[in-house]
Amino acid sequence: MHRDFRALWFGQSVSSVGDQVSAFVLPTIAVLTLHASSVQVGALSAVGTVAYPCLGLFAGVLMDRVRRRRAMIVIDAARLFIYGSLPVAAALGALSLAHLFVVAALAGVCTVLFDVAYQSHLPSVLRGDSLAQGNTRLEMSGAVARFAGPPLGGVLLQGLGVVRKEHGFSGVTRSCGRSRYRPRSGTSG
Repeated sequence: MHRDFRALWFGQSVSSVGDQVSAFVLPTIAVLTLHASSVQVGALSAVGTVAYPCLGLFAGVLMDRVRRRRAMIVIDAARLFIYGSLPVAAALGALSLAHLFVVAALAGVCTVLFDVAYQSHLPSVLRGDSLAQGNTRLEMSGAVARFAGPPLGGVLLQGLGVVRKEHGFSGVTRSCGRSRYRPRSGTSG
């Protein structure tokens, strides 16, 4: 595999980990910090994926008209900025459910654009048998990201102080459905 593919593979791998971290972080913040209801958490997850059916065709046309490599770099930088707004808002005491919805929607748009760009770019980087090998490596990276992303998200949440320590155990066990935890009367849960 040559240098251009390795750069694409690295970028896509980092992006995949980021996607998995955010898939864990957004609902976790919503539940543990903002006390969102199950309907709100479901809506938050839906907002993050609604860009696929709404923008998929447009994204394909757009990515055919721009330099894909540059677009992928700009898109990932935009996602970094979008997600970076979360700890800033938390530090300023301005984190809200509306903020999470905006982050999910904007990140969803970026994800659609990035996915279309990288899938369209790969055949221009690799050909023939190398394309199959490249796809295999990208899928393996995706599997690793799905495994490593959520725990990394938990570490980031705890380290950035967005979710307080006392929420950690009960929140995780409740979300896994394995706990008999019941909130005290007068508290949300």
